[in-house]
Amino acid sequence: MKIINNILFICVISTIMIFSSGCGKQKPTPLVYPKWYNMVKQDTTIFYYGTGEGRTKKDAVTNALNEVASKISVSIQSSFSSITTVDRGGDKANYIKHITNNVQNKVKKIEFSSYKVLNFKMLTPSKYVALVSVNRLENAQMMLDKIDTDIEKYNQILNSKRLNIATRLKEYMKISDTIDKELLPNCFIVKSLNDSGDTDGSINKLLNIKVKIDNFKNSLAFNIVGNNISGYKEIISEMLTQKRLTVSSRADIYIKLNIKEQNINSLGYYIKKSKVIISIVSNNKIVATKVIVVGGKSLASYTQAKEFALNNFKAKMEKNKVLKELLGI
Repeated sequence: MKIINNILFICVISTIMIFSSGCGKQKPTPLVYPKWYNMVKQDTTIFYYGTGEGRTKKDAVTNALNEVASKISVSIQSSFSSITTVDRGGDKANYIKHITNNVQNKVKKIEFSSYKVLNFKMLTPSKYVALVSVNRLENAQMMLDKIDTDIEKYNQILNSKRLNIATRLKEYMKISDTIDKELLPNCFIVKSLNDSGDTDGSINKLLNIKVKIDNFKNSLAFNIVGNNISGYKEIISEMLTQKRLTVSSRADIYIKLNIKEQNINSLGYYIKKSKVIISIVSNNKIVATKVIVVGGKSLASYTQAKEFALNNFKAKMEKNKVLKELLGI
């Protein structure tokens, strides 16, 4: 009886192993994509179409919208040439070339306000596919309305003289950055969505604002003042000159430096520590302040230690974009 039971046990185990081995060799069921997913849907003057897949329905829709964004990215290139051809070598053409990367980055992050999910299907619990349509005209109009509202607001700011010069400069430069990073890129997206609108008019208005801001900035003169500021003054003066700004004793904006230095001798090192207080003065009023602490050490002398401290100061000014923080430049 025991022998029979052993034989039965062996047979059962063998049967299980055979079935298990057979199951392991079975090929996975291929995914069956719906016809609408593989069928090319032609874009129209009103709609862009895109398909995508992802682990969730949301991911699939997002990837479908990304496909639409890639179409816009390709079509935008022709919009650049139309501006640079009209103003070949001029300020406007140079502005457009300057924002090329900003436009491409903006397209990658575009959020469509008007789109529909035409179809979606779950292929597996972890794979979905989707087909979307993007209304070109509605999205273009909403974006253009926002751009035109900002243009009106910026012109009002430029025409107002209530702020002192340094504050105006910082405000103007913030506007210029926004135009470069947001508004001009959005204009070219609008042109790609609906080239029949008056987008060129908005582009020209934005470029005219940038020209006005540049003219204002370039008309200003700066002066660096303070006691015991040798070395520090030259560094800031060079940074202003590199930005094509004027440094003059008769200035519109003063950069006041207050340097507090400390000499320390420790373990054979000559150590120079400096606390640099930078104040922006305009119309006899301090409008911004920044404190930078730097240091340098040398085995030779305090003079050499100060040179290292000055190098440290220049590096911190550049890395932390101090002039941009204080003046927007």
